[in-house]
Amino acid sequence: MNKITDEILTQNLDGELDENSLAELKELLENNRYALNKLKALRLAEFHLRSLETDKAPSDFTERFSRLFLEKLNRLKPKVSYFFVTMLTLFAAAITAVIGFAINFLSKENNSGSFLNVYKDKVEDFIKTNLTPFQNFIKGSDIMYIGTALSVLLLITAYFIFESHKNLKNKINELTR
Repeated sequence: MNKITDEILTQNLDGELDENSLAELKELLENNRYALNKLKALRLAEFHLRSLETDKAPSDFTERFSRLFLEKLNRLKPKVSYFFVTMLTLFAAAITAVIGFAINFLSKENNSGSFLNVYKDKVEDFIKTNLTPFQNFIKGSDIMYIGTALSVLLLITAYFIFESHKNLKNKINELTR
């Protein structure tokens, strides 16, 4: 033992040190006033703690605690997940949007002189002359599948981020109560 630690001082108070360690501790305490003061403070704290009166718990403490705990537990509302309802609603909204765009596109084909069709024609001319591979990609059905997949992925990710944030907020509220 080269250094006096709190553990060694506590072992001394508890009577756990052998004779050699006890003699070595006494030698070290003679040269270390700080450790000696710490040992005296620990002895004083131990004396006061041992002199405290202890109250015995009532005989029905465990039953009362268990009953109160179960009552509080039963008051908690179960967590309801709205994942399926949310996904069904988003799917219905997406179908409605696709049908709306299809109707809008079909009605625009019948009105060739509208204001937006002029710009649509200019964009189509630009794409035809400069971006033919891009045009082929956009006209293909692959872009619709990619867009749909990315949209669904984005919606699912947003849902999980929202749920994660809500759970974190609830945990923080529980800790601060």
